[in-house]
Amino acid sequence: MPPDPFYLSPAWKTLRLKILRAAGWRCAMCGAARRHGTQVDHIIPRRKRPDLALDPRNLQVLCPSCHSSAKRCHELQGTPERGLDGYPLNSEWSRG
Repeated sequence: MPPDPFYLSPAWKTLRLKILRAAGWRCAMCGAARRHGTQVDHIIPRRKRPDLALDPRNLQVLCPSCHSSAKRCHELQGTPERGLDGYPLNSEWSRG
């Protein structure tokens, strides 16, 4: 499968590096700091909110282990995805 053109775009590459540097290359979940393999994750997936694809508030730095765990939890166990306000999407408490 060819790579997603979004991740090859100059806009994404520039923003990704900015987010990694701002976070000190530290995982938002476990605090591990590593310069190789660290990923910038969309909190709300691009497929659900493409308008937030380049919004820094919708991005977090995750190590490969936490990225796999978080995504597996969301996709396999049906854990509700959270909006930028921290509340589950599609809940009565969600503001966004």
